[in-house]
Amino acid sequence: MQPLPNTTPSPIEPSAPLKQDDLWIHRVHIKQVAEPKTSYKTAYLLLFMFGWLGAHRYYLRRWLSGLLYTFTFGFFGLGIAADLLLTFFMVREARAREIGLDLTATPSLAIAPQWAQTTDRTNYIGLALRLILFVALPPALVMMAIAFRLDLLVALTTFLLLFAFVVGSIDLGLTNAEKMGENPIIQRIPFLTTVLTTIRSFQDHYTEHKPRSVIYYLFFPIVGFPMMLFSKKARAEFRVYWAIILLLGSGILWDAVNNYSLIYPPYTGPRELFIYTSGSLFFVLILSTSMTMPTVTTSFYLSMTGRQRTLRIIAGITALFTFSIAFVAYRERTQWVSPRANITLPAKLEHERFRRELRPLVEMFTLYYAPRNSLELCARQGVLYSEEQTYLLRRSLAGLFRPEERPALHLLHICPTEGRVRPWLALLVTPDIMGNKDKACLIYLSAPSGTLIERWHQLPPLLQQQFHFGPVPQAPKYRPHQITHPLLLEDSIRFPYGK
Repeated sequence: MQPLPNTTPSPIEPSAPLKQDDLWIHRVHIKQVAEPKTSYKTAYLLLFMFGWLGAHRYYLRRWLSGLLYTFTFGFFGLGIAADLLLTFFMVREARAREIGLDLTATPSLAIAPQWAQTTDRTNYIGLALRLILFVALPPALVMMAIAFRLDLLVALTTFLLLFAFVVGSIDLGLTNAEKMGENPIIQRIPFLTTVLTTIRSFQDHYTEHKPRSVIYYLFFPIVGFPMMLFSKKARAEFRVYWAIILLLGSGILWDAVNNYSLIYPPYTGPRELFIYTSGSLFFVLILSTSMTMPTVTTSFYLSMTGRQRTLRIIAGITALFTFSIAFVAYRERTQWVSPRANITLPAKLEHERFRRELRPLVEMFTLYYAPRNSLELCARQGVLYSEEQTYLLRRSLAGLFRPEERPALHLLHICPTEGRVRPWLALLVTPDIMGNKDKACLIYLSAPSGTLIERWHQLPPLLQQQFHFGPVPQAPKYRPHQITHPLLLEDSIRFPYGK
């Protein structure tokens, strides 16, 4: 009797090297065939309605991350944004587990880009530098963006961190990006479709071309732009980033045109608008290349060399660090004079109509507060900074100065002699950027009776001797006696800040 033939299927040996599109079916073992119960629609519905509680992650049996979302309100919103893409992959894995599919097999290195298969000591040194810059650049970008009131750059930083986390959560090669884009749920969300298209364009470029040294990208405005004249590869790489730069530039132009009537007239106009907008565009061009390119290239470098887990961890740490700094910076921003205010504030103080409207408000303030100051304020001779009355002054002049200009206003108490006398009041203006005050100019002084003094020569010599002239190394709070020029506002047609 002949033995029965062995009906056990033998492993399938591919006759040709695997292609990238074969990655998602490589080493898939079917244990059972059943209709999966996990639904894409249910997962996305829970994400949109209760994502801040982590309901979609509980539904997909990701208990630890669900608890994290519950206690951090969706990982401070960052996790919810990332899950707009990641939910597709989490549902796919959950459905695969239900029907017994094994999607955890590691694909062959033959699928990885050729440059990703070579390792040497130089690669490890470059990797360490990439990780350091990956952690350091986003917080620095956010700090500068908040200081310059460029909220678009804050949005760009958030997008970059989400982008890095998504790249680290997709399998090596990102080959399913196109298939994911064919999902009807994804197609209904234009933002997700745009993100997938962007990921695909970056993937196509860096699959063919190995990312350059991170130092090259850090100094791209100096090195990269000249290199584009001679290198086709450099031009092709810049075209991938061009959409991001164009979007930021368009946003700045739209903000300038849309808010022109709220910020500039009637005391400033097209000249100040042109100076600020052109400076912002140049600033954004520099930052969006020298800080965006290292982050993106590091994300794809780690992903294509099989370090997706490292990328996810580093992206999470960087996100926490960046948003902690952003929270503190947004709170402190009310004490910074914005770069736009450094342009509009001197122009306002040189405007004759603005001076006519400013004087009665300052006089009203001094007539009310100067006689009411305590006789004990001049316990010692000198110039003192009044934090309480500085706050009251800024509120009193809120109709003439925008919020980003008010931190430049300060009120000083001047005591020419010691004893039970009321101090003189001085209104000081300090244009600055992020607290770097090198200019401090008096515009008005008030006698203890409330009488306003508009010219320097009208001050008593003993009062003039209380001030030192020259560059201002510290804020008025610490060196209130230091001013730039012995001038008041009416001593010159031009505001002395620029002199």
